[in-house]
Amino acid sequence: MPATLEESRRLENKVGFPKHLVLRCMICEESPASFAAECIDLDITVKAKTPEEARRSLESALAGYLKTVFEMGDLSLLDRPSPLSHRLRYQFLRLKAGFMRSQDKLRLFDWSPTNCPA
Repeated sequence: MPATLEESRRLENKVGFPKHLVLRCMICEESPASFAAECIDLDITVKAKTPEEARRSLESALAGYLKTVFEMGDLSLLDRPSPLSHRLRYQFLRLKAGFMRSQDKLRLFDWSPTNCPA
């Protein structure tokens, strides 16, 4: 069962999420009814019908993964970046986003278990 954001906050108090943990994420439109959300730093990807649903699903997947990592106590599992091609694409899209007027097809955001909204 995936962890909720509230569970990840409770877990933070028990196992101590690193305060500096910030994960780079993006949501890209794949087709008019399909969005992919990806965490570049942990190589976790989800797909959904809307960008909002994709973000929620990715946040849930990240919280669940982090919960497992910290319960196991193996911080080496935090070192699993996406393939180089994905990281280069993220950097290109990040640059491109600065010139885009609309953020409908691309959204970039940083996610942290310690400052996520309730």
